[in-house]
Amino acid sequence: MSVNLLLVVTAVLSNPLPGSLLRQEPQVSQQDLDLASRVETVQALITDHATAPPLGAALMALGNLQTPEAAQALLDFLPQLSGIPRMVAIEAMAMTKTPDGSEMVRKIYSTSKKQPDRLAAVRGLARLAGKELEYLAGRIKREKDSVVRAQILRELIQQQAPDLEKEILKAAAAKDQHLRMAGLFGIREFVLSKGAKIAIKALKDPNLMVRMEAVSAVSKVGDLKGYKALLEALDETRNEQLGAHIVLALREAQSKGEVEALLRFGLKARDHRVFLASLQALVIAAQHQPLITGPAFLGLLDHTDLEVIQLVIRGLVRARPEGYLALLGDRIEHENTDVQRNAIRALADLGQVPADAKNGLLQQSYSEKSSIRLHTLRALAFLSGNKATERLIAGLQDSSWAVRAAAVEAMTMRRDPDCIEPLLQQMDLEEGRVRSDIASALARLTGRDLGEQIAPWKHWLSLQAKPLTLPTMAQAEAMLAKAAAEKDLGYGGYHGIPVPKGGVVFIVDTSGSMNERHKPEKAESHYEFFSKMLSRTLEKLPEDAEFSILLFDDVARPWSRKLQKATPEAKENATAWLRRVNAFGGTNIYDALRTALRMKGVQTIFLLTDGEPSVGLTSVPEILREVERINLERRIRIHTIAAGQAHAGFLAELAESNGGRSVDLRDL
Repeated sequence: MSVNLLLVVTAVLSNPLPGSLLRQEPQVSQQDLDLASRVETVQALITDHATAPPLGAALMALGNLQTPEAAQALLDFLPQLSGIPRMVAIEAMAMTKTPDGSEMVRKIYSTSKKQPDRLAAVRGLARLAGKELEYLAGRIKREKDSVVRAQILRELIQQQAPDLEKEILKAAAAKDQHLRMAGLFGIREFVLSKGAKIAIKALKDPNLMVRMEAVSAVSKVGDLKGYKALLEALDETRNEQLGAHIVLALREAQSKGEVEALLRFGLKARDHRVFLASLQALVIAAQHQPLITGPAFLGLLDHTDLEVIQLVIRGLVRARPEGYLALLGDRIEHENTDVQRNAIRALADLGQVPADAKNGLLQQSYSEKSSIRLHTLRALAFLSGNKATERLIAGLQDSSWAVRAAAVEAMTMRRDPDCIEPLLQQMDLEEGRVRSDIASALARLTGRDLGEQIAPWKHWLSLQAKPLTLPTMAQAEAMLAKAAAEKDLGYGGYHGIPVPKGGVVFIVDTSGSMNERHKPEKAESHYEFFSKMLSRTLEKLPEDAEFSILLFDDVARPWSRKLQKATPEAKENATAWLRRVNAFGGTNIYDALRTALRMKGVQTIFLLTDGEPSVGLTSVPEILREVERINLERRIRIHTIAAGQAHAGFLAELAESNGGRSVDLRDL
């Protein structure tokens, strides 16, 4: 069906004929209705000279129909398109997953004289995999345009096509910079040890982008020699972009040789920048090589630089060398408050407190600094004696909600029956997330889920024998699981995670991949589906709740920079805003998290994404570290929801390290 015919169909539908004539016309299917509507939308955007995001999203929505007519419509639009929208249209033809669409894209690749058209065709064909990958693999040696050839190689690498090793190594040593970059990318992705020398040599390439790609390759295959070369490159470069890239690459050190390079060359470097980057990398590597990193952390514990001390304490928590607990205990009353806080936090994270640190911890629970009180209360969960319980109960009255939440968390771990009544009394005074936390703590302590109203809990407590005896944590969890199964509640809240009271920010991915079909049988994109799910969640929010929405692609875009009361008007405005948004661009997860974490009043964050970080800060270890740093004293709970091609392991670790839950929708 041509574009002109589709517009005629649209005109007929918008100006219905008299009933007698209409009955004589053949019925128009829902699929034709959708096709006509989407074609009309694209044409209107072209006529209005719309920017790339809305036009690109509309073209991808057309491709999502996955019909030959949609592919033909996209082809008919090409003469009216240029730049990014034109490339999107070509890729959208492939998205139709029809023989007609594939043939159109092949023809564009083989006959077009425009390089951007051919690059888009390569990307589109690669997404189809199967025979189209075989087609691209057969064309790579005959392709004369080095840029297009490099793109074909990259796509084959990303799809893990077989028998690429020789082509990758050949490209990595080529004279053309695009081919060199594609080859180095392949060395990294396939972890080709045969390419280690080529990658190390490329660290001195005259082209900056080639050096950037070489850094990534060396971090995967370099071992001791490679990491030594990375440290030398960091010492020599004055380019900030390259230097930052090397710093991130060093944090991928895992093998014994890589860690030894950091110890032997990095920690002995004269340049403080190189020393600090090596120490940061060793903190991350400690979980892989605790035996060889632990002694290094012990040796640096008395360093005079505060940032170094903070990193060393984190490293000790991971490596746990002999004698580390006593050394941390000694620093509870250090003259520097930052050292105190980090030592106390380390003990709380470890769940272990030296016996002789008891008095010091109790004293620090009265600190003027809320950050020290917060971590002290967490550590008191693992300290025996009535005084620790008394201090936790007193912590429920703290002026900081984060400190009160820490006291509730500690009481849950401590499982002392004397904490039940104070928790009940405090729940009646709390609003927002702390009230939800107390209800959750009471459930985990007692094995009963009686909600956030105090009356049922008081009634339950009045029926208990004295002295009160609590079940073990395992018993309580079993009781809660049994009760939930009997109720058969299914999924509630937001993707199965309850939405607590207090300030909540919903972060939703709007990158280009969110335009792909959510289900094969329905022409609805990921974004359309998930925005509807969020709208339903918003409908159920009580009016005293506070919320905002933050969408992200290349950048973060909040619906409101201030949390809003969940009034009917606010929820209606937020839902309308969601409907107006176009999914387009990259995946800047870190910018979204950083923006949400800095919003005043936020206590809980939900992050939904279907992709991996591709814009801004893209290193998973670095994102985790930076979020941890920002959220260290805020105690904002982060829940994550994985969809599409999301990095589920990263999202699970992000949630776990920030007190939240993770849901992988692909498992449901």
